[in-house]
Amino acid sequence: MVNRELRMAGYYVFDASGAAEALTLAEAHPGHVDLLVSEVLLWGMTGVELYGRLRQRHQSLRVLFMSGYTEEVLQQNGVSPSTAPFLRKPFASPKLVERVKEVLQAPAPAVLARG
Repeated sequence: MVNRELRMAGYYVFDASGAAEALTLAEAHPGHVDLLVSEVLLWGMTGVELYGRLRQRHQSLRVLFMSGYTEEVLQQNGVSPSTAPFLRKPFASPKLVERVKEVLQAPAPAVLARG
């Protein structure tokens, strides 16, 4: 749903099934990557770890985390929904597109809370 909605809104989207594939796709992409939309908890690493690794190559990369987990679980995994770009699941498609626009218009990558 996320990929479809962002494509329909005019964004070019890489569709990765997990963190390892996201790293591979980003490494193979010769251009700039503007935004990572990621679950907080992924198989093999957290969304925060994935974001950190991707920022090594794409230094102006922005992030939008999403999750349905409690705030306590999110903070234990490095995300504070009150300070990091975040979208709580479940959400409606218009809210997703709205949050993506907001994050992309931000002047600089967000500083992540250290949970």
